[in-house]
Amino acid sequence: MPKNAPPVPVLNRKDHFPVPWDTYLVDRRTTRKPWAFFEHTHKGFCEFLYPVSGLITNTINGIAVNQKPGDLILIREQDTHHLKGSNFTYFNINFDLADLLEFCSSLKIDPYSNVRLRSILVGTNVCHYKVTDEQHINLTHSLNALFEHQQTPLGNMMFQKFLLSIMVDFIIAPTKQSVASNNAPLWLNDLLNHIADNIDLNLVVNDLPEICDRTHEHISRVFKKHLSCTPSQYLNNLRLEKAARLLVHSNQPILDIAYTVGFNNLNYFYKLFSDKYLLTPMKYRKKNTHIT
Repeated sequence: MPKNAPPVPVLNRKDHFPVPWDTYLVDRRTTRKPWAFFEHTHKGFCEFLYPVSGLITNTINGIAVNQKPGDLILIREQDTHHLKGSNFTYFNINFDLADLLEFCSSLKIDPYSNVRLRSILVGTNVCHYKVTDEQHINLTHSLNALFEHQQTPLGNMMFQKFLLSIMVDFIIAPTKQSVASNNAPLWLNDLLNHIADNIDLNLVVNDLPEICDRTHEHISRVFKKHLSCTPSQYLNNLRLEKAARLLVHSNQPILDIAYTVGFNNLNYFYKLFSDKYLLTPMKYRKKNTHIT
């Protein structure tokens, strides 16, 4: 973004939608004329976008994707995107990422132990999933049903079924043809599992080559390719996630929490935490203490 460019508009869940919603909200849009939606980002919600006919150009984080039937895209809160197209019908499924994480928890799935789920949470790559012809028929049927029954108990149950099918078919255990990105190498999965098991030991980036027998340069390239972040960013994100949990579920002083999770520089901890959560550690604790 140019230095003096205006800030990207933020669509806030609290005031963007014409009606309040809890579990999900589906928009089905059909147009025969040229149509466009301005560049924006989200606050308080994510969205799946899926065209059932025609073509839409969806530009996400500067990357233009020509979406057509068979192209399912997830837009996260941290993504910036804008759309344009004509002669199409598409569905827009708005939901809270916290519901997806809660759903993972109910299934005993750790989202940080799955490469694709982890890339959704901490990555910047485009979340683009390929849908087979058979899956397209089922997905279109599900989206029409979600649209017809939204804001009802039946619709909420159908949305849980929808999330399960999305996770099974495209995120947790997809076929090689069903995901746009390449599979991560086995050693990366082993390394990530080791990091998750030993993050409390204050691992640093310089420890990684010895753990996985790869060079710094090779590790950095593979992290960037599959996780869309550097090893340092990945480690810091895990530390920040742990700090957030400790802020909510413990009475430890913030200084102690920063040192506990591996930050020796308190100012650096405050900066990274505020950048990630848009709140200082103190304000985050006050806002979320009731979720114990």
